[in-house]
Amino acid sequence: MSNRKLTDLNDLINLSQKNIEHMEKSENISLHKRFTSNLPKVRVNVDDISFVIGNLLTNALDSMPKSGKLLIE
Repeated sequence: MSNRKLTDLNDLINLSQKNIEHMEKSENISLHKRFTSNLPKVRVNVDDISFVIGNLLTNALDSMPKSGKLLIE
């Protein structure tokens, strides 16, 4: 059964970012976000998309040198 619900992707990215903040601080990498304010909500499985976003952020941080800037747009 699908656990899909209408979701704001900006909110989902913010929640996913909180899960990786410890990596960002320890690696001297700054995370910057530039969101579109009028982004329409989408019907998604929140757990699945949170997992994907978290993995993308983790992989991006893992592939960076020990310092830098990660921009999410």
